[in-house]
Amino acid sequence: MGGSCQRFAQRTFKTCRVCVRIFSVVVFLLIFLFVFLRTYGVPGFVLKEVVRQVNSKGIPVDVERVRLTLRGWRAENMRYYSKHPDDLEPMFFAQNVLFERLILFDEAESGDWVFEVEADSIAIAPSVEWGVDIPEASPFRTVEGVRLTLGFHDGRVRLSDGELSWIGGRFKVDGTVLTQAPPQKEAVVRPPEPAPKETAPPVWISREQFVAFENHLKAFKVNGAAEVALEFVVDSGNLAASHLSLDARAVDIVYRGVGFSGLELKGEFRYPAIDAQRIELRLDNRSLVVAGRYDFASGLVEGTMENTIVSTQPLLLLPQPVLDVLVKAQLQFESLPCFSLAFGPAKPKGLLNAVGGSFLVEEVNYRELEIDRLEGNLTRRNDRLDLTALSGTVLGQREKAEQYGSCMQGGSATGSVFWDAAANEFGVSATGSFDPNLLIRPLDMVPIATNVIDRFKFADRPPQISLELGSNLADWSTFYIDVQAMANDAAIHGVRFSSVNTFAAYKNKVLRLDPIAAMQGVDFLKGSTSIDFGNHTVAFDAFGSMPPAVIEDVAYPGFEVFGNKILCGGNTQIRARGKLDWKTMRATDFSAEVEADVLEIPVARLERFKATVMGKGPRILVKNAGFNLYGGEGSGTFSIQLDPATNTMPYTLETRLGGVDFRSFLSYLRPEVEYTVSGNLKANAAISADMKRGFFEAANGKGRVEVKDGQLADLRFFSGFSRLMRNVFSSFSVFSITKLSGGFELKNGVVSSDDAYFSGDFMNAKAKGTYSNRTGFDVLLHTQVFSD
Repeated sequence: MGGSCQRFAQRTFKTCRVCVRIFSVVVFLLIFLFVFLRTYGVPGFVLKEVVRQVNSKGIPVDVERVRLTLRGWRAENMRYYSKHPDDLEPMFFAQNVLFERLILFDEAESGDWVFEVEADSIAIAPSVEWGVDIPEASPFRTVEGVRLTLGFHDGRVRLSDGELSWIGGRFKVDGTVLTQAPPQKEAVVRPPEPAPKETAPPVWISREQFVAFENHLKAFKVNGAAEVALEFVVDSGNLAASHLSLDARAVDIVYRGVGFSGLELKGEFRYPAIDAQRIELRLDNRSLVVAGRYDFASGLVEGTMENTIVSTQPLLLLPQPVLDVLVKAQLQFESLPCFSLAFGPAKPKGLLNAVGGSFLVEEVNYRELEIDRLEGNLTRRNDRLDLTALSGTVLGQREKAEQYGSCMQGGSATGSVFWDAAANEFGVSATGSFDPNLLIRPLDMVPIATNVIDRFKFADRPPQISLELGSNLADWSTFYIDVQAMANDAAIHGVRFSSVNTFAAYKNKVLRLDPIAAMQGVDFLKGSTSIDFGNHTVAFDAFGSMPPAVIEDVAYPGFEVFGNKILCGGNTQIRARGKLDWKTMRATDFSAEVEADVLEIPVARLERFKATVMGKGPRILVKNAGFNLYGGEGSGTFSIQLDPATNTMPYTLETRLGGVDFRSFLSYLRPEVEYTVSGNLKANAAISADMKRGFFEAANGKGRVEVKDGQLADLRFFSGFSRLMRNVFSSFSVFSITKLSGGFELKNGVVSSDDAYFSGDFMNAKAKGTYSNRTGFDVLLHTQVFSD
């Protein structure tokens, strides 16, 4: 029994010793293998076989050496190649890739290998199939801090749970690379010839374009947390089937010096299009949201943009060409406009030519015209831009009221604007209650427009106005402007009216006021006028109770006859129709019926005047005139020659007078002289003179005068004779002349008479002689004293 136990113990000891030796050998071999694999790596022939098997599965990968570490297998100088024959560099290159764990799932059947992979950096060389020329020094060509699960499956490579550092941000990656099409089951019937694969055409992005993109990206700075997630499927055999999705979020970012509280970006690439599903910048609970799509096949872009951010700083993000245009146009925004716009579809370079939507601007300033809360719709199609359904408040500029001679008050307005770049045309329409003189400064590059607007002034409050204007910028002769206005206390061409209702239109060098209805207290004016600046004519058709000077100033203020040489006063009634040629007077043709309580002409003040006024060429004729004159009556005709080519204004007057107060008549002719004479005047005369010269200097004509029941001794004509008679007859302390008659002739400033006769209480006389302001009297008298 004892021997049996001893033999068992010996055998057990030998067995254990053998096991220990075997275990020691195994441990030694494992240690040796570990040291060998760590020092020298996987033997070359083994590595080549593994690489061959991987390549046979459609994965173009190469590895120089694989070593074993305490954490797992480390592959050195690992390269992933493109299948395109023009690609000479590996698309992806990593100096060290750590496979922390190798998981084999039924390798004999499926050949699935799954690794947990870590790499310090991966260099990227874009394939020519990508169509992107990335500069060698670009940070886009280096991925750092890669950690992911990499699965090699039959026909595909799967990346999951990936995390990497790229272009300064942290990315989460999940995706698949299809290396070859899965095997197809053999069909019983022979299939038709396969259609050619759809392959993506090159999307060429030049090196310069990519550098510009990088520079734009450098303007972004993320101060807070950021998270980016990428999901993709890449079919290396059919890029048209590839797709990529991106979901990024960041807080506290700065772009080109402008801070935002957050950024969200969601997008997808699925051939043939890139979809930016949402790009959102947030600031103070408001946002700028962009969505868009670019189709590589058609080359068209379309998208939307919506902004609710109200701040000044985002204006700095506008492209520099846009900022340059705003500065050149003197257009200023106090904050970024709110808008909702849709773009495209259009080619990228023509994207701004296919825009539509709505906008709201809190404050805008255009060449000193300030508009508060301007909103409307915007449409841009090809070369035409339309701003429609505009509404806003035009701010007043009362501090400039004295400068412009108008109230300069603002008010609400609606309207539209268009600009056609191809035709080089623009148009503006506006309706509201504001002083149109506020538009003079914004339109000062259009002198025609400011000339029309400057004709209308408003004293206390703005008019109700409807305005349209436009032109071809290459041909300002096409300029037009239409103004419909209703106002109180307004002025047209400097003439004040208590109320005005008019439609003014300018086109082809013609300004029309049709109709015009105006009031001056109880006086009124109705009618129309048309000023042709090209032909220098004005056509008019008007009637009313206002003085002719008012009608003249409204029709054409440069024509200074009424209100200057001829004055009307009191109640006036006038009806005028025709045309006036203010440049040559040759095309003048008009007629008018005039009634006035008072009409002042250079030689008399007429009352209860009534006449017909006609113009034919440069000759203006007043005929069938009837009037009262200083207690008497008169009639006659008046003709004046208006020739702008000369510095003269000759006229003729034919008149018949009776019962006229002689003293009043003389006092009107020489208001500086205080007359003591009196008498009852009866006369007829045909006189010609010139309104541009003194009456006696230019007057020519003839007539006959008779004064009865008067006191004429103190007339300058009789003053010398009166002194002579007192010296001869010293007893005549009182000398009187009560009657005067005779014919006269005016010629070259000299008044002459051959049959003058005067008489008094004690004598009568006949006279023959002349008188002029220069030489005085030269008279021959034949006197008879104490005659009957």
